[in-house]
Amino acid sequence: MAEENMQRHHGRAMLLSGLILIIAVFAIMWIKGQAEKNPFPKAVAVQKTDWEKFASDEDGDHYYKMDAIEPSPGIARVWSQVVFNQEGKQHYIQKRQKVGFSIAGYDKLSLRSVLYEINCFSKKKEICIQEVFELTRDGKTLDYAKAGTYKDWTNIPPGSIYDKLYVVACPAKRE
Repeated sequence: MAEENMQRHHGRAMLLSGLILIIAVFAIMWIKGQAEKNPFPKAVAVQKTDWEKFASDEDGDHYYKMDAIEPSPGIARVWSQVVFNQEGKQHYIQKRQKVGFSIAGYDKLSLRSVLYEINCFSKKKEICIQEVFELTRDGKTLDYAKAGTYKDWTNIPPGSIYDKLYVVACPAKRE
């Protein structure tokens, strides 16, 4: 009789443990799914105290914020953000359409944040993209991309927005 009670309690404990495990797995899957829907870190959203304006052009106002990680000496990681004006937003939507990218929800596009790595100390100014977020005003992600391990360095054209970003992100060269 005592052995039967013990087996019954053991069976209930196993059943309860299994249910807890299943609930935990579903909770983790749900949380992970929510994170994937909006992977944009809140710290990267426009906050006037964190971002400094460095330029304005036909697309809108451009801001930057230095990233804390320094991948190697001479390489700066910097977040750049364009807060689109109406003309810049329409121009960007047209560019996406032209290359066949989705424009669903882009009527609400507000800003584009890009994490760059900039080679500050080479003879030629170079930049590569690490991450891109396209967001609505309320912080919802419209599109997200992340570079792989290969770095596609490109030259920075003189006088461009990238050149202005280089100036604010890189310390003055010492000859």
